[in-house]
This record gives sequence, structure tokens and C-alpha cells, in this order.
Amino acid sequence: MVLEKYFEARVYNKILGKYLHSKQYEDTMPKTTDNKKPHKSNIHEV
Repeated sequence: MVLEKYFEARVYNKILGKYLHSKQYEDTMPKTTDNKKPHKSNIHEV
């Protein structure tokens, strides 16, 4: 039972870490596929 909880926590942390890393990457390196808000650098790159 303890091992199951530990494994679940590890998987959750891995997924959360990937999500946060991808969000940070999107914030620092805006791509043209970002449909939340247009960045000044890639407005003309469609």
C-alpha cells in the first residue's frame, strides 16, 4: 500500500513537472501555434 502511494506520487510529480516545464518553455520561447495571446514577435509570421 505504501509502495502504491509512492509510485502514484512519483508519476504525478513527473507529469506535473513535464507540464510546468512545457509551460515555462512556452512562456520563454513563444511559438506561432500559441493561440492564447498573439506575441509581437510572431504576429506577421503566419
